[in-house]
Amino acid sequence: MKYQRFFTLLLLVLVPNFFMGSCDSQKSVSQQISVNQTATMQSKPASIPLKVQTSFARYKTYNEAAELETAADLVIVGRAKTSIEEGKPTAVSESEKARRNHAVNESVVVKDEQGFIVDRYTITSVKVHKLFKGKVEDKEIKVLQPAAVVKESNQPAFISTIEDYAPLKKNVKYLLFLKEVDTATYPNLAGVYSILSVNQGKFNLEKGDDEETKVEGRNEQYQKLKVKIRKNYESTVNAVP
Repeated sequence: MKYQRFFTLLLLVLVPNFFMGSCDSQKSVSQQISVNQTATMQSKPASIPLKVQTSFARYKTYNEAAELETAADLVIVGRAKTSIEEGKPTAVSESEKARRNHAVNESVVVKDEQGFIVDRYTITSVKVHKLFKGKVEDKEIKVLQPAAVVKESNQPAFISTIEDYAPLKKNVKYLLFLKEVDTATYPNLAGVYSILSVNQGKFNLEKGDDEETKVEGRNEQYQKLKVKIRKNYESTVNAVP
C-alpha cells in the first residue's frame, strides 16, 4: 500500500520482543501501537532532512540505574559508525522476519499482507570504547535500533521509528544498556544486541544529540532516569575520548 506524502496515519503494528529487554510476562504479549505523529528530524549527513513518522508503544520503563544494569547483558560506551539516514531500505514479509539474514546498515521494514508496517529496525555497527558489563570479542558490535528508512515507490524516503526513540547519531558518544537478541525466536539475529526497552538504554551524556534532548523535555520518566544515570556514570563516560 502506498503512503500519502507525510500525513498522520492510524494503524496497528507490533513491538517486537527484542526491543522489550526484560519485560518478564509482557515479553510474549504483542503490544498494539499506532502511528500518531509526523515530525522532522535534522540530519547533518543528509542535505535534505528526512521526515520522521513515529509510533506510540507500550514498553517496560525503569526508575533506577541499578535496574538497568541488572537487566542489561552489555553496558558500554560506544559510537555508531553510520547514521540512520544511511540505512539501506529493505522490505520483508512477516514470515521472512525470523528467517532472513540482514547486513549491517540495512534498514528493515516488515509489512503485513495488507502492506501496513508492523515492524521496523536497522542493524548499526557500534564501536566499543569502554565496557562496564559483559564481554565482547571485537571492538565493534551490532546494535539493532527500532527505526528504519522507508522507501516506497514514487514517494520520498522517510524514517519510521518508535515515539521517544531518537536514533543514534553518527560518531556521537553514548552510554548504552544492551540486551542480546533472543536467538530462539530470531535465529537470524545471532550476535546482535538491542537497546534495552526501546529508549530506556540509550543516553548521550554530552550535548551531541538534539533529538534525545527533546525527548527529555517531553518525557518526564526518561528525564528522571537520565538524571540518575548522569549521577552514576557521567564523570567516567566524559573521560572516554
